[in-house]
Amino acid sequence: MNDFNSDKSVSVEIRKLIHRSFDDSLNEAEFEELQLALKTDRKARLLYGEIAQFHAELVATKQAVALCREVQHEYQSVPIDSQPRSFKQWLPVKQWRRLTDAIQYIPRRTAASLLAAGLGLGCAVGLVASTFVGGAPEFLPVPWNWSVGSDVVARIEMTHDVDWQSMENPETPATRGLRVGEKVRIDHGLIQIAYRNGVSTILQGPAVYEVRSENGGKLFSGKQSTTVPSGNANFLLETSLGKFQLGPGHFGLTAEHSAAFRRVTFYGFSGGRPRAPSAQFESSFGVTSDLKTGDAVQFDDIGLVEHVAMASIGAFPKQMPQFKPEPFVGDTIHLGNLFDDSKAASLSDAMRSDRYNAAAETIDLGVAAVHDGGLDVDVQLAEDGVPFNFSNVGGGGARVGGLPGNDTHRSIAVAIPIRTTGDLLGHHIADGSLPKVEEGVGIDSNKLLTFDLQEIREAGQLQGRTMRFVSDRAGMNDREFPLDGSLEHAHANMIVIVSTEEEVLSAYLNGEEVSVVEHTGVFSLDVDEERATRGVRYGDEFVRFDVPVPPEARFLSFVSTQLESEHHDHTVFSGARLEIEPSDAAANATHD
Repeated sequence: MNDFNSDKSVSVEIRKLIHRSFDDSLNEAEFEELQLALKTDRKARLLYGEIAQFHAELVATKQAVALCREVQHEYQSVPIDSQPRSFKQWLPVKQWRRLTDAIQYIPRRTAASLLAAGLGLGCAVGLVASTFVGGAPEFLPVPWNWSVGSDVVARIEMTHDVDWQSMENPETPATRGLRVGEKVRIDHGLIQIAYRNGVSTILQGPAVYEVRSENGGKLFSGKQSTTVPSGNANFLLETSLGKFQLGPGHFGLTAEHSAAFRRVTFYGFSGGRPRAPSAQFESSFGVTSDLKTGDAVQFDDIGLVEHVAMASIGAFPKQMPQFKPEPFVGDTIHLGNLFDDSKAASLSDAMRSDRYNAAAETIDLGVAAVHDGGLDVDVQLAEDGVPFNFSNVGGGGARVGGLPGNDTHRSIAVAIPIRTTGDLLGHHIADGSLPKVEEGVGIDSNKLLTFDLQEIREAGQLQGRTMRFVSDRAGMNDREFPLDGSLEHAHANMIVIVSTEEEVLSAYLNGEEVSVVEHTGVFSLDVDEERATRGVRYGDEFVRFDVPVPPEARFLSFVSTQLESEHHDHTVFSGARLEIEPSDAAANATHD
């Protein structure tokens, strides 16, 4: 830089160092000399400030303009329609669309100079430069902190307004843990899947996604937003046209698959360092394409590549909607009310909403596990719960179909209410739905339903509170079942278990507390044959559950097991609820 200031009160050596600091690198001794001069000499600081501002103005007016011209010349926009459509090879992808795409390629030394001059220019240029002088952005992982088996490679982290596609039965994963080969099918809504390695992927329905490995999956159809944390190995995302290898960054992907065509669109919202590829696509033909931040590219099944408009980042959310923390002021939590609420809901919102004909699914607030059948072998009460064996109290392997819910059966199109009065609920399916009769949870025999008490407490800010589980009447449903002899032979055991991740705190069989034994790490009910086969029958034969739930309890499990012949007996926990006991402060205030 030419000599800009002729102030002779600053030594020639210091003036030279100041000028050179903007044009070239100083060695360690020169840097320390300049730093000492700026600390001790006010006029040297004034001179440095004047030159810094002048240099920033030059950069802003000359270098930035020249850079933009160079960029525009090198990467001229080409209309998509003008590109030949006869080639069958995947194209390397490069295209400029936004001013910010050019800004991120400002050389690091220029950005550093702008940063140094930021105060002199009202911080505007300096703040922009500070964005890029720091290098690649950081992408944070989703914490795992979950003690489960090593075969669980991912989990359902969060949900929002989700309905499953009813292509399989049951319509929900048994637990929130996902293993290699398990598919997630949603009709609408958002669901976040978190991997052990911290990768987060958010599906938007309708979508079908399969977990393929501990570091990858396949999007068959739908829209997906993926965030790969910094320092993570590349995440592999397969599609019907090929596979993407994603480095650290935030990416969007849509997959369309029909009989007429297949099409995949990639959006690179943010990634690693400028100029370096942040992703790579390998087609089914074995041809690869490097993808960078700012790329929006569409691939089709005949090998064509098209640049498309960049989608808004809001169309591919990086985070799930979060509920606003809200203390729950009520004293009763009706458990059947949770079946229509996502994990993002507050407990207050969940109690205000009460959708009838709703099923218990692992995407719902507070639902940790739903097992249909398989109770003749060891089964975990929750993915991170203790193993339990119910074979000595009627646990069977048969699957009934459908899910526990706040009505009789989820898989049919009409709603038949749950009721326990002992009088037959005369109703034919062809007559259509009946209105809701009572609160509660209906559950077929050979099913297990576990609630996550920690999640319920957090949704209502009820940590540390003591509760009780109460069901006023538990027994056979009043509904009419179209099988000969179903009323005569209906016979089942009803079980409630309170547990932590490591032990069973209490267990109740048909309303009575019973002992629990542990053998080689597996728990079971310690009852004789007479109690194990007594059960409940259809008619005026009901039991009551009143179960203490201490603050340290993590899980509350409902189990129904069949006795005698298999008639798909449907049982009901009428009025199933958690009653919140007053806090110590409230109790003391009442006492005073």
